[in-house]
Amino acid sequence: MPVTTINLSGAYENSKLIQYNRLNNASLETHFMYQIWFPVNKLDNLVPYYSVMLMFTWSGFVYSCITHMLFVTLLIYCGVQLEVLQVKMSKITSSSDNSEENRKLLWKKLIVEHQYIIEFIETLNNRAMGIVLMEFILSSLDVASVATNATKSKANESFWLLCFFALLSYQIFALAWNANEIKEQSVAIADHLYNSEWYMLEKKECQVMQIILIRAQKPLVITIGPFGPMTTQSALLMFKAAYSYISIMS
Repeated sequence: MPVTTINLSGAYENSKLIQYNRLNNASLETHFMYQIWFPVNKLDNLVPYYSVMLMFTWSGFVYSCITHMLFVTLLIYCGVQLEVLQVKMSKITSSSDNSEENRKLLWKKLIVEHQYIIEFIETLNNRAMGIVLMEFILSSLDVASVATNATKSKANESFWLLCFFALLSYQIFALAWNANEIKEQSVAIADHLYNSEWYMLEKKECQVMQIILIRAQKPLVITIGPFGPMTTQSALLMFKAAYSYISIMS
């Protein structure tokens, strides 16, 4: 909706510029969202030019949504799998319907499932840590530049910049929140087992449960390159870095 509104307002400004060119015999051209070479005058051929702009805008919108949603979906998947694992563990410790042998088999399956989740998150982190680092740096620069321009622009221009700032903030916190959720849920497995009725289990079942407890002591995290895990605190640090940049530029 903001992009559509900006395009409509841009079309209105272009119509005013066309009238100015005709009245003053000028050849001024406005700035469009995407600067490309066009073989004829843009203002005299707005329909084909806006068609090209619409194609580029839609392609950029789809690409941006897919790339960000894909990674955020993977983070959500990891967090949900950890929560599902906690629910399965609680059913074993609180249920008295299963026999001892069945419970042992279920505990072994949970160990395998827990190991799979650990390997999946570690593989995802190894593949995406560079991407997260670039996202952290570029988002900091984007937030800083948008905030700087908003303080120096007119009221009507500042409104669109503030909308863009809100979208950037949502994008940053969506990434940081879901990455932080993985860390919290991975540690919560140990707390969940400790608060369960583990004292009602047999000795061999407790030994199997201790394996999961030991593995759950190490938090599973998505790191910002070599600079530590991505958490909600990292998002706040990103805004602090942007504020420092604004202070230097102003």
